[in-house]
Amino acid sequence: MSLSVFVGKGIAETIIRQLCKKLGELPCGYKERILGQDRQTLELIAENIFEIESLSDLDRFLKQ
Repeated sequence: MSLSVFVGKGIAETIIRQLCKKLGELPCGYKERILGQDRQTLELIAENIFEIESLSDLDRFLKQ
């Protein structure tokens, strides 16, 4: 696995922890969806973490 994959996974895991702290336990499937995002999307979520107040806010950032 390349370094960029490890970095992306680390960003995703940090976002998941932050969202769980902010929104409570994430519903089934959200963790997997976050882990499946590309690095650009993860960075966008991280930059906007303070504006995400609900799952519908998060959905606007997540690619299917």
